[in-house]
Amino acid sequence: MKDLLKHPIWESSELGKPIPDSIHAVSVALPTWKDIINYEEKIPECINSLRSIYPRFGLNPLLKKLTSQILHENSLNKHDAWPYPNKYFALKAKKYCDKYTSCKNSFIKMKGSLYFLITTETASNYARTFWQHTGLGASSRQAAIDLNLELLPEKNLANKCKYKLIERISSSLNTDSHLIYLTSSGMSAFYTALEIIYKIFPKRPTLQIGFPYVDVLKLPKKYFLWCSFNY
Repeated sequence: MKDLLKHPIWESSELGKPIPDSIHAVSVALPTWKDIINYEEKIPECINSLRSIYPRFGLNPLLKKLTSQILHENSLNKHDAWPYPNKYFALKAKKYCDKYTSCKNSFIKMKGSLYFLITTETASNYARTFWQHTGLGASSRQAAIDLNLELLPEKNLANKCKYKLIERISSSLNTDSHLIYLTSSGMSAFYTALEIIYKIFPKRPTLQIGFPYVDVLKLPKKYFLWCSFNY
């Protein structure tokens, strides 16, 4: 694997290369300022060159392959597909779409171990928003397993690693391990925390203190009951 400290990716010809060189990379090379502008303006020449992408901003190539398969297998030529790790999250995404558009514009299909929210027309826009801001979507690791590119970890090993991580966090924070809950991503942690807060305090706004990352601010705005912002 290329040593990025000794050989950084900065040449124009390296546009779109994953950082690091892995199918699971969440960073991608945008070597020049022009590349960044083209990415933000969604210029096809730039977008089509990307071999990786930050998970919430688009589908990893492995997930994209699975979505293409399920759409092709079901002759859904005018639809989009959004993969989720379980039916529970897929239903959350559908519920969000149904809130703003006809429930007929989306449905759920299972393929392998994943659940796909299939959308068309305006539902696709809301599905994209939910995917981007909640962080609940399926991971590239799950896609690799479904595509038989990687092996499913043994359940005992997975649980052992999970509890080892919880104990490490518990020890570092001097907190009861039973109070620690692991989520699939940073944004899903925010989403889950807000969901819990709104179950305890329904129909009440939240107060966000400090200058937040923009998507963190959008969570209470788009999915819950708005928020106040003080800095």
